[in-house]
Amino acid sequence: MTPKEKAQELVNTYFHIIDNAHPLTDIMVSAKQCALIAVNEIISNRLRIPGIDKLYWRNVKQHIEQL
Repeated sequence: MTPKEKAQELVNTYFHIIDNAHPLTDIMVSAKQCALIAVNEIISNRLRIPGIDKLYWRNVKQHIEQL
């Protein structure tokens, strides 16, 4: 996947979450969904990013899910 395609994929994913959220009640749910997408991106690409600690990001993911 090219950087341009990845950028479009991420924007579309976040847009879908935000577009379907009720502005007064779903803010935290939407924020958590977006944060989890970002963390999953980091975890799934960790082998290509030097210095990324998978355990750290799995712990971050667990804490996001508990919020």
